[in-house]
Amino acid sequence: MITLKKIELEHALLTISSYDPKTKELLSGLLKENLTLGTKRKIQKIHKALYTAFTEFSEDVKEIQKACETGKNEKDEPVYDSEKLNKEYKELAEEEVKFEVEQFQISQIENIPSTANYSFEIIEKLAI
Repeated sequence: MITLKKIELEHALLTISSYDPKTKELLSGLLKENLTLGTKRKIQKIHKALYTAFTEFSEDVKEIQKACETGKNEKDEPVYDSEKLNKEYKELAEEEVKFEVEQFQISQIENIPSTANYSFEIIEKLAI
């Protein structure tokens, strides 16, 4: 089981993979590395679960912004109750999410030749 704070979801997703939205080409991340197919499949399942949670988190942030909106300024941009917004966002960001997905073995990625600087703090949460 993987447990992450909601604020860590984006960083974890970027550690796993990042795509060019125009070409749909994989640019970087663990999925671009030379890993076994079994390890890549486990990482893909983790990515799918994290992406679903991140999408929900993004929607929750938008709802918080809407709830904390106090009006519009002269440029017709929303004005927020920043104290309430920050408090609500901090509470949401610190919530933990548990994922019932199979973790990959950290030994599967220890010896990959890579020039990427991965966050091993995040990797240690995703692997066993």
